Amino acid sequence: MTPKSARPRAQKPVFEAQITHGYAWKTLTEIMTNKDIIMHITKSGITIGHENKPHISKDVEVTIIAKCPSSNFEKFKLQSPLSVSFDTQEHNDFVKNIKKKCSLAMSITPLPDEPTVFSGRVFNLAMTTIVPSTKESEPPHRTTCRFTCYQTDMYNWKGPSNKKFFFPVSISASDFSQIKTFNQQAKKIIVTSQRHPNNFISFRVNYGTSKFLEKEFGECMDTYPFLQKDEDGVKWCGDCEQYLEECECGCEICEEYKGVCECVCPCGSGDLFRECECEPNPYTIFSRSYPLAALLKLTKITGTKLDFYEPRDGEGFLKIVFSAVCQETLGQVEVLVKSVDDLPELETKKKKTTGK
Repeated sequence: MTPKSARPRAQKPVFEAQITHGYAWKTLTEIMTNKDIIMHITKSGITIGHENKPHISKDVEVTIIAKCPSSNFEKFKLQSPLSVSFDTQEHNDFVKNIKKKCSLAMSITPLPDEPTVFSGRVFNLAMTTIVPSTKESEPPHRTTCRFTCYQTDMYNWKGPSNKKFFFPVSISASDFSQIKTFNQQAKKIIVTSQRHPNNFISFRVNYGTSKFLEKEFGECMDTYPFLQKDEDGVKWCGDCEQYLEECECGCEICEEYKGVCECVCPCGSGDLFRECECEPNPYTIFSRSYPLAALLKLTKITGTKLDFYEPRDGEGFLKIVFSAVCQETLGQVEVLVKSVDDLPELETKKKKTTGK
């Protein structure tokens, strides 16, 4: 009989949490497809960081950052700050079966010390879905999945500030999901948006040189106000090509002449549009290409809206923000998709030919 002193002591969890609506956790994680999910846990909550596998290049194309405040959990206990990584596929295979009435419990427990090729500690991550019983006499049903996770560096994922982006164009998840009919062979999707004077966004894929398919939401207005500047910085109208003093084009917003309209510039300065010195023009129509497969992954999102932010400098990431919602909000997810124009193209493999 093994003496009690020789038996390994049962490890206590270093982290425990419970989510009333487990489906919200599924919403924020099922769009992740690469090898590892990194989870950074502090007393204030959980930040999940993830970089998706490239779709059309060698570079990182998609970065996903999900922030879940501890106040949004029914139960949240943590000994000390912790960062762990775990396999995306194992995790997603489990959470894809979470139903909308399920609650979700999770815990992280250290494994007994033993030689390992990893420099950090090894943990057991347990996730349990709890399905309420339909009859009072029956207990709830539980399903538990346990998989290994590994301690990683304490890196707190953080995306670009909103100051680097224009105001968002919003679209419902149900409308956005319509692009899932696009043929993935196109590889690239063109996103065109305009925030002012109307909320407009469109998604287009090209098939060959002439055929294309486009989904439009809202109305694009490209006539007001094409104000431009000459070499001396004096503004003139891009519609009639006259200076504002002589311009007789009407403003679509107030219907007065553009040169005298009292419309306030949407850049946030409070100045009249015809007098504002903001750059670039806040009525600009943005149009850039992105990896189609990256956006198609987001069509899995349900029951919420998506906010599309275009960068002010016209380069870098398209930022897409949505909430993980199932009756209650668990947290906010930020998806950063790099433009195809900023990505190095994959070298195509040429078939070797041999002469006879």
